[in-house]
Amino acid sequence: MNSLTRPYSASSMEDTEVLKLHSALQRYCLSLTRSPWEADDLVQDAWLKALAPIRAGHANPEALLLRTARNAWLDRMRRQAVLLRKLPLLAQQQDMEAQQDAPSDAGLMEEAAFRTLARELSPLQHVGGRSEGGAPPRAPRPPLPAGRAAGRTPRSRRRSAGAAAPGPAGAHG
Repeated sequence: MNSLTRPYSASSMEDTEVLKLHSALQRYCLSLTRSPWEADDLVQDAWLKALAPIRAGHANPEALLLRTARNAWLDRMRRQAVLLRKLPLLAQQQDMEAQQDAPSDAGLMEEAAFRTLARELSPLQHVGGRSEGGAPPRAPRPPLPAGRAAGRTPRSRRRSAGAAAPGPAGAHG
């Protein structure tokens, strides 16, 4: 007969002891959790954690199983308490981020006020001396004297004058 279809039965002294341990652990976990589903999960966790020491010949397997179940339950409760403390903070943080991402009416009004102010100020009154379009416009240049080409520096004028009239300043050897 398949072990999955037959009910629990003790075929030896060892099986009887395992069934007693399982029954005691099941009752203890149910008293801790007050929920049959959580008790079953806790029983399974306790057996998984304590099985190797029990097989190695632990002196008091029942005490080991019950202590393992209690510690696993306390760990779960601590994790749950931390999670419950953090969930409202996470929800509050998400709300704040959502409010920051969404444009508010006050932000739009401030932006419109700054644009209006920027149009009203002269280029020199802008913060940092710059307007929205970059640097402020320059004053117009005075007209150049007759015979002077724009962009020529005094050095270039001397060189061109020296090439036209040979002499000691224009002679390069």
